[in-house]
Amino acid sequence: MALEAGIAAYVAALQNEMTGAPAAVTPDDRRRWFAIRGDRFRLPLPEGLDIVDDFICASGREIPVRRYRPTGAGRPPVVVYFHGGGWVAGSIATHEMLTAVIAVETGAEVVSVHYRRPPENAYPAAFDDCVEAVRWVADFRDVLSVDADRIVVAGDSAGGNLAAAVAIASRDGRAPEIRGQALIYPVLDVDVDRPSYRNACDPFLLRDSMIYYWNAYLQGRLQTNDPFAVPMRVPSFSGLARAYVLAADHDVLLDEAVDYAERLAAAGVATELRIVEGTMHGFLRARAYSEVARTEMTAMCRWVRARLA
Repeated sequence: MALEAGIAAYVAALQNEMTGAPAAVTPDDRRRWFAIRGDRFRLPLPEGLDIVDDFICASGREIPVRRYRPTGAGRPPVVVYFHGGGWVAGSIATHEMLTAVIAVETGAEVVSVHYRRPPENAYPAAFDDCVEAVRWVADFRDVLSVDADRIVVAGDSAGGNLAAAVAIASRDGRAPEIRGQALIYPVLDVDVDRPSYRNACDPFLLRDSMIYYWNAYLQGRLQTNDPFAVPMRVPSFSGLARAYVLAADHDVLLDEAVDYAERLAAAGVATELRIVEGTMHGFLRARAYSEVARTEMTAMCRWVRARLA
């Protein structure tokens, strides 16, 4: 199936705007690419938000976070959000067009986490920071004036991997209890020979790119069975938090998203899987161009809001 018209228009605009941008070779190149894309395709922030830059004091480090709070909210629930970018790239700033909207549409305070990135900080640094962020929300609920009994974790791409890993940690008692996990075109498995890797027509996320990202994150240890690194390797899916899995039909990650959702459901976990036709990896960024992207963003936020009710 061809890309939906609005998605195709976004792809064309992005390809045009990124002409002359640095080739995505080194980690710094990839980070600049994400930053340029985020800046050139920045959408106006929705009204009705109080935005605060904060940080978490963790052992031997500080973890930057940005908090998006609906203006006037008394003690809102929380969405802890982990940005995408292959773990290597992406930031709070590059994903603000998602996190700010989630806060407005769900009524939750969104805590966007800038975890440590590889290759300078290999696994488990990013995972540890994400667990620490959820623990910080729970431990400092009174200082933050939030309802930490109502937490959903969410993330896109590599951030979806981190959200799934935190959900496993929560189930296993290594992180506070959560009410749900929203996995947006997530990275869940190291199997780069799935059909969607071989046959996908994604214009940007390629098989070679994912191999690079996995090697940067795991430093070549791709055969690990550690489920906090590779959530698909979790021995049991039973007891995990309710899940929303959003997948794009052109995405190299399509098959693992579907597989993960099916394993969750088979284990008795209430799971909503949405496979969106005519879309590619990162398509929620195309909301200025695509009604499909706008509709799917609203649907995902509606699910999150229901989990936090």
